[in-house]
Amino acid sequence: MNYQDGISIEVIGNQSWCRIWVSGEIDAANAWRLPDVAATLVDLGVNDVIVDLADVTFVDAGGWRGVKRVAALLEDAGAQCRLEPLSPVVRRTSRLLASHPAGSGLALRAHAA
Repeated sequence: MNYQDGISIEVIGNQSWCRIWVSGEIDAANAWRLPDVAATLVDLGVNDVIVDLADVTFVDAGGWRGVKRVAALLEDAGAQCRLEPLSPVVRRTSRLLASHPAGSGLALRAHAA
């Protein structure tokens, strides 16, 4: 689904797994859309989710918090969540935020393959 606020989100999969493709810009104004998608997947009982961020062209701190909230919601519900692949912009932003004292909870965790 393409939104007027710069983000595009597509979900494919079935009852047990899915891939969330995110493209465009993720910022504080539109990041709320991502946890909404995750909450729907939790309600559906999906237990394996890949969040594909390869086509994200911009992410700010508010956007990254939205991405991390997706992972937390899914993992708290017992689902496996992987953030992969990451665009260079997403990778750089996650590193910058993880190195900032206020961003300690925003570090990207490595997931086993």
